Amino acid sequence: MVMPCLNEEASVGICVAKAFAGIADAGLTGEVIVVDNGSADASISVALSAGARVLTESRQGYGNVCLTEFAAARGHYLGNPLLTGMLNRLFGVTSSDAHSGMRAFTRAAYEHMRPRCEGMELASELVISAARAGLRVEEVPITYHRRVGASKLRSLRDGWRHVRFMLPLAPRHLFVIPGLVLLAFGVAGQLVLLPGVFDLGFRRLDVHVCVLFAMVAVLGWQVVLLGIFADAYNRALGRARCPGPLLARAYRHFTLERGLVAGCVLFVIGSAVDGVVLGRWIAADPGPLEELRPALLAMTLTVLGAETGFASFFLHLLTAGSAAGVRGGVGSSEPGVPVGGK
Repeated sequence: MVMPCLNEEASVGICVAKAFAGIADAGLTGEVIVVDNGSADASISVALSAGARVLTESRQGYGNVCLTEFAAARGHYLGNPLLTGMLNRLFGVTSSDAHSGMRAFTRAAYEHMRPRCEGMELASELVISAARAGLRVEEVPITYHRRVGASKLRSLRDGWRHVRFMLPLAPRHLFVIPGLVLLAFGVAGQLVLLPGVFDLGFRRLDVHVCVLFAMVAVLGWQVVLLGIFADAYNRALGRARCPGPLLARAYRHFTLERGLVAGCVLFVIGSAVDGVVLGRWIAADPGPLEELRPALLAMTLTVLGAETGFASFFLHLLTAGSAAGVRGGVGSSEPGVPVGGK
């Protein structure tokens, strides 16, 4: 069993003793490893006295400590914490305890997950990696004991670290779905206003709102493209098992040439509409012309087409090398320095 430690002289000895007792009660043999992250008290000596093998990790951070623990453990099973809530929603995990400090997995499973996070978000990374590696995950009940000493948890900061780690790994929820909603809303709004003023009864929507719809449509498509790029990047790094059905269909049919053709079609349609507007302006003996609505729609199509063409080159760049699969491991983590004990 492995335990992170930072100024825990009041509790580390108790935890080590209970860990050994649990191993004995289960009829197993094993070791207890304590990784100290720079304690200024007597945590190390207390842990050694309790029979633990103690390592030190100079790099600050919960993740760094846990990675050192995993690398140093000699047994077949390893243990660590669990996360739920938002993670369940984004990644289809069915966990019931987001903050348990007890988690166990085999060394073979650890080799499949290969965690790299250096902070508290490591707990999320382990759950996500296990789900995407297709590992079987089960929960067992445990008994919590009152904590001895002050907690190192900083709710807002550590919570944000989990969120900022999870969201980029779920581009469908972060980018694609919101982007499609914005795109549909923007295009639909422009089409509704294309014939003229739209009367809601309590408010008349005129050309100024059409400008807003044009901006929303362009923004939406840009967000969708960011989602596609993020998913392709995650796949290239081996951080995504498979895309959702929408992205899977897009990948299946995407080629650089098809992307360029789609972009050119949109660009040409937009330019053609602009050409019609220009022709009407010239025919009207150049002067004021109320053609702003179709001009805005033409501008939107032209920008979307240009974005699609350039984005196709960038997506081709991202996916061309994905077969090699840049798959990282623990990264630069090095085993901790043993300081004595078993």
